[in-house]
Amino acid sequence: MTTDGLPARTSAPTSSATTDDQPTWTGALADGTPELTQRTAVAVPAAVATRHGTASGGLEDAMRAREIAALRGFIWLVLILSGFVVAALPLLALDTVQIISVLGGVAICVATALWMRPRLRRGTITPLHVGVLGIVCMLGGSMGIYTFGFFSPAPLATCMGVFFFGLQRDRRVAIATFTGTVAIHATIMLLQSFDVLADRGVLPAHDVSTRHQLVATGLVQLVFCLTFMLARATNRAIVESARRLEQSTRDIAHREALLEEARRELERVLEVGGPGRFTEQRLGRWQLGVLCGRGAMGDVYTARAVDTGERAAVKLLTRDSARDPDTVRRFLREARIAGAVQVANVVRVFEVGSDDAPVPYIAMELLEGRDLASILRKQRRLAPEELTAMLREVARGLDAAHAAGVVHRDLKPQNLFRADGPDGATWKILDFGVSRLVDIDSSLTRGQAIGTPSYMSPEQARGLDVDHRADTFALGTLAYRALTGRPPFSGSEVPQILFSVVYSMPPRPSELVQVSGAVDDVLAIALAKRPADRFASAGELADAFERALAGAITPELRDRARALTAALPWGSGGIDPPRKASATPGTAPLDDLRTETLPA
Repeated sequence: MTTDGLPARTSAPTSSATTDDQPTWTGALADGTPELTQRTAVAVPAAVATRHGTASGGLEDAMRAREIAALRGFIWLVLILSGFVVAALPLLALDTVQIISVLGGVAICVATALWMRPRLRRGTITPLHVGVLGIVCMLGGSMGIYTFGFFSPAPLATCMGVFFFGLQRDRRVAIATFTGTVAIHATIMLLQSFDVLADRGVLPAHDVSTRHQLVATGLVQLVFCLTFMLARATNRAIVESARRLEQSTRDIAHREALLEEARRELERVLEVGGPGRFTEQRLGRWQLGVLCGRGAMGDVYTARAVDTGERAAVKLLTRDSARDPDTVRRFLREARIAGAVQVANVVRVFEVGSDDAPVPYIAMELLEGRDLASILRKQRRLAPEELTAMLREVARGLDAAHAAGVVHRDLKPQNLFRADGPDGATWKILDFGVSRLVDIDSSLTRGQAIGTPSYMSPEQARGLDVDHRADTFALGTLAYRALTGRPPFSGSEVPQILFSVVYSMPPRPSELVQVSGAVDDVLAIALAKRPADRFASAGELADAFERALAGAITPELRDRARALTAALPWGSGGIDPPRKASATPGTAPLDDLRTETLPA
């Protein structure tokens, strides 16, 4: 409905979507896979679930996987070293105390290593477990070193443990293990230097002066300190490199998404702007002009009224769509719904084709300007004041639609249009093709997920009934997209996107752009998974966002947001659904869903 040859307002159903320029998607995930129902969250192929579980955790998941792999290697090292020590005992002339000391140290090290192995297999390792392993291994190692001699080369073997535990992300584990090692070694070496504790080592220091023993004690502790410092520096370098790699991966993915988006837009633009099948024909009182938009159900032509010369955009069904009774009903319902909302921020309907028309059609106001998708492709983000104005005007249109009992269900950048006019620009809501009149015509879409995957609400993605709060969620995703320059939920396949919508949170907005924590809080409420946790209306969301940009947010909203992000933090996601919480009446709790894994 534009004169610049840009968007068609209804796009083709498909099973693949990656960017903002995503088609309207209805029901089926892919060929041969079931549609979403009220008891199935998302039918996720195993390969998609694996990719999503890896990607959604990002840096944290990668670092945790590295630590678990390193722990497995360390445990094997402890077991192998313990075996060599026991095998070497018959070769040494040890007394009873020495044998008890070395075997006791080996026993506690092996026991702790075996205690850790099942926890590693289950992936239930915590910093406390790692800390216990470190302290016990250092204590057991010290008992073995006591047998060989603290002033022998034996203490240098401890450097491996100091370095390994110094690499741990949890600083408390690293520092506790290091300080425990230094305390044990320094105490025993000092006690032996002053003959308080007998040196019963295989390589004793009886012939070394006290002064030399003290120097050796200091040098050993210095080596430990340098080893620990090297480990911490190595850990920082690894984390920083991983963060840079993660950011580079995000940037590359974003550029690929923009290129794909541009390619789709180019294909669409090449299809419009010229004569179409009905160009120069007359429908009702409208003389059709050039094709200005194309979608799955129909085409959009510029038109002019033959009696008054009034300009309009005429949307008519394609030949194949006109043969489907449900498609015709949905098409005519769009006209009825849009015509029921009389507000400047919703596109006006002039005329609906009569029953004797050769093809069903709707005549609507012809808009000049650009849709949000084309604006974001050019400048990536909206300035805060421009975003605030858009949210305020779109919310006005949505609240009017909701007051008339209309739920749009497919808000996306292509359906928000900045129309130029003599009094300035006005944001308008387009395409009520998949909208819903409350308690009317719901049989057309019952049990199906209707909408565009990246901007669906979680209840839409689950195929449940929706109300006006689904549009509030979509408006929140649009605000996030326009503010940060990236969609909050994206993926290479539709199931992956829908899974993310239901179970994940995007990165914190303030990590992507320079905004205050108040904006984070407002968007956390807007993107809440349960309808009851969101703003009650689109206008309430727009008002809260405007106040947040000014740094003024009520304590009540701040507390609501903090509770939501405590349960499901920013940037979180994975295969396991969130914990059960109070559900909105008429919807199932998120963890009541069954996530099916289909054969890849």
